[in-house]
Amino acid sequence: MFKIGDVLSYRATGVCRVEDIREEALTGEKKTYYILKPLLRNSSTIYVPMDNEFLCGRMTTLLSKTAAAEILERSRADAAAWVEDAKARQAAFSAVISGGDRAAIANVVRLLSHHKREVAAVGRKFYASDERLLNTAMNAIAGELAYVLERDEKEVVTALCEE
Repeated sequence: MFKIGDVLSYRATGVCRVEDIREEALTGEKKTYYILKPLLRNSSTIYVPMDNEFLCGRMTTLLSKTAAAEILERSRADAAAWVEDAKARQAAFSAVISGGDRAAIANVVRLLSHHKREVAAVGRKFYASDERLLNTAMNAIAGELAYVLERDEKEVVTALCEE
């Protein structure tokens, strides 16, 4: 359970602060909501009903500095994890992102970034579905790593995507 003032990660949105916990009748029925404000992007306020286990499960404590540094400093993506079939890759990588394991999400970023460089080197096009996956994975991990490590997000993105 989070309290007002806590800073947390909210899956694809990234780092948020719990601005308030209050009752609202957003859908006609009064419920108690966590009111989240994204800290790294100018996004709308997020209302998370406290009785919705799925949405509350998307709220996680931030990584420790040690864990964040370990994720960022891992040298290479697991090339064996690459999925050749685009539809199967979409399903597999989406499941990883939804699962919330930050090290696995960072691996998806590394795999997709590596593949993007490979296809560009031979003059092929990077699939739009892969670009969306890369952006979603990047949004899910880069901001949190930058916040926890007190580094610029662009610097974190570069570190995640380099060979």
